[in-house]
Amino acid sequence: MGFGLLALGYFTMLGIFPTSPIYVSYAILIPVLGGGIMFAAFRKLQVYNIYFKVMKYICGVYILILAAFAPFEIIYFNSMQAAFIYVSKPIKILILFAFHYFLLYAINSLAKEINNPRIKRASQRNIYATYFYFSVSVLSLFPIFGGYTIHLQLFSMIFGIIYYFLILINLFLCYVGITTE
Repeated sequence: MGFGLLALGYFTMLGIFPTSPIYVSYAILIPVLGGGIMFAAFRKLQVYNIYFKVMKYICGVYILILAAFAPFEIIYFNSMQAAFIYVSKPIKILILFAFHYFLLYAINSLAKEINNPRIKRASQRNIYATYFYFSVSVLSLFPIFGGYTIHLQLFSMIFGIIYYFLILINLFLCYVGITTE
């Protein structure tokens, strides 16, 4: 059905952390590759739910944004690099929030259609985790908390790892529970 390809693409994407150093140098090509795999998965899944079609377009925008950011990440520009970091992080947060929200909403609506309460509960929980994670990510960008900003950034990174595995588990549940139905 496409959930196996989606889980593989999400696993290789690794770019879910908008404030992480994964986007440094040539490592930015890994999330671009993962986005391409996910784009192929959304092309397969778009016939089952309209939100997967929306996800196909969001994934395409995600790939284009990362490709546009690649020259700035690969080549070191000194003064432009610092300005680029402050501009790119909010853009990454916004696109990744939309990406995860619509992904989880698509899974939730598909689980409602096939009447699978376990996947529906997991996707609803992850939607709330999406709100929390990206709110903390936005707050960690600004030094409004003084010396505690570093703690907020650390918390954001640790919760981001937990969030990443929650989404992977949800995609695996879809692969096991929805594909067989």
